[in-house]
Amino acid sequence: MACVEMAVRGGVGAILELDKAPSVQDLNPLEILLNETQERIFYALSRKS
Repeated sequence: MACVEMAVRGGVGAILELDKAPSVQDLNPLEILLNETQERIFYALSRKS
């Protein structure tokens, strides 16, 4: 849920293509979004001006 929290705090939206996210387990996009694993990596990128 870090991506949702970052979008809300930044006052922006987010498009999550979770069907393209790599996963060791065979998880569907909702399971990936709600997964509580400690092995998370999140990239925050700024828009080009």
